[in-house]
Amino acid sequence: MRYNFLITLLFFFTTINAQWSNDPSENLQVTDWGRNHSIASDDNGGVYIGAGKIISDISHYLYLLRLDKDGYKAWADTIRIAGEFETQGDLRLVESNNGNVIVGFIDQKYLGYNGHSNDYTYTIKVQKVDSLGNLFWGETGVQVSLDTLDQYDYEITMDGNGGCFVSWTADPLFGDVDKKGIKSIQHISG
Repeated sequence: MRYNFLITLLFFFTTINAQWSNDPSENLQVTDWGRNHSIASDDNGGVYIGAGKIISDISHYLYLLRLDKDGYKAWADTIRIAGEFETQGDLRLVESNNGNVIVGFIDQKYLGYNGHSNDYTYTIKVQKVDSLGNLFWGETGVQVSLDTLDQYDYEITMDGNGGCFVSWTADPLFGDVDKKGIKSIQHISG
């Protein structure tokens, strides 16, 4: 009887910490969205996964899903991370607090073809999502950068209090000539 108890106890502890797949040729596949993937911990043994999906030549959308500690989808549906414009890209996820995640992205508007290049406006935005899939910062997130042509290569990190810091460099091709190469930073409180 004691032997059966030890086997049961051993089985219980090995299943608690099991991987989502023990076969390297059969990893857990969760999406076929395409490109621009980012992940962040949910602080509870699970993970947030964000990815971009091409809708048309000028429309790209971002989606977010959450897997629990056992590898199961925690939400019935994926969450669309929407901006104000037709294209969202350059996705970045960072852990927030209490199982929340902050999503950084570029909100992009196509202005048309002007004869030699495509013209776009760009805005850095952030969105906070909780473990239940609720959006904290409105339907389209919080706009971080004020100039729609001036950001380039942004970074995002949590502030330790439910908010985030976002930094970016002035775009070398667009924006104010006097600001080229200048690093800017913005704090978004929780």
